[in-house]
Amino acid sequence: MTDGAVKRTFIRGLAALLPTVLTVIVFVKVYEFIANNIGGPINFFIAWIWARHIDSTVEAVKDDMHEFVGTLLALAIIFIVAIFVGLFLASLVGRKAWGYLERRLFSFPVVRLVYPSVKQITDFIFGEPRVAFKRVCLVEYPRKGVFTVCFVTGKAFDSLCERTGKEMVSIFIPSSPAPFTGYTIQVYREDIIELDISVNAAMRYTISGGVIVPVMEGGAPEDIAALEKRMREYQLGQAREDQHQKE
Repeated sequence: MTDGAVKRTFIRGLAALLPTVLTVIVFVKVYEFIANNIGGPINFFIAWIWARHIDSTVEAVKDDMHEFVGTLLALAIIFIVAIFVGLFLASLVGRKAWGYLERRLFSFPVVRLVYPSVKQITDFIFGEPRVAFKRVCLVEYPRKGVFTVCFVTGKAFDSLCERTGKEMVSIFIPSSPAPFTGYTIQVYREDIIELDISVNAAMRYTISGGVIVPVMEGGAPEDIAALEKRMREYQLGQAREDQHQKE
């Protein structure tokens, strides 16, 4: 193998391993935190109660106990608390109370620097998806007379809507041939033209560089099959090239 092939192979393997390794590290650290900070006190409390019952010492009882008992109970407690908090936040009173608590947290300078970033990460991982490519539209971008396929992702900033006095939306303009990279801009709702095509059809149009036109916009169904065939041939060629480099 050449130096370039070794480098590409190493980077490919590293890219495949890193997500798994980082996920394991995160779970291990979370487990250690729960075991040390929640499971430990629970173990001590159980040992203290049992020691009084059998007329022994806490240390002796703890030596006979497995530390996993406290950790398991800690996980069960966290699960139950999360269920109750989720039920509480599902109510109007719960949402208002939580909103008030968050506003109070933002009043502390240090918390204000850390909490929003952590909340964005947790909302992205655990939250219900609120932003999605639900509607396909056209917008004049990057200049008048040039129309670009885009996806409406949500509402624009409140401050921008208040300043302009008009209803505005956020849109995502995908790049070709990689539609998950692109630009996010905010435009007047009246300036977008909604299209009666699916998100998948718009994605195929973008990936193909405009070759595969959606059927609803005058495209031919056989073009989609032809694109899929070319994609399979391309993937097969890439696999053969990788195999040749390894040899």
